[in-house]
Amino acid sequence: MSDILPDVGVAFTSAFLWVVATGVGIGFPAMKDAWSLVSAFDVFLAASTVGLLFDIFFVTETKGQNQQEIWKKMGIKIKEEKTENETYIVSDPETFNDKHLKLTISPIK
Repeated sequence: MSDILPDVGVAFTSAFLWVVATGVGIGFPAMKDAWSLVSAFDVFLAASTVGLLFDIFFVTETKGQNQQEIWKKMGIKIKEEKTENETYIVSDPETFNDKHLKLTISPIK
């Protein structure tokens, strides 16, 4: 995940997972008491099925690809800027819109 998202994206993802885990921890006992145990599990089965379908149809495979290849696949234009001792990979700001995060890239060593 950190190969695709900047630090803020990783932080957002981590925070979202903690919120969801807290919701499950609080919500499951309430659902179990209000409905049967099977019905409570059915809710999580439905959510897992929706997540699986989302992964199958909308998430792009990135195995074996480097960061630049992943960004190209996502439609983010990149260019290299070289200084005396360091090379930076910089994304093209013209490609950013509401669907893309602005990326800050650290030096490649």
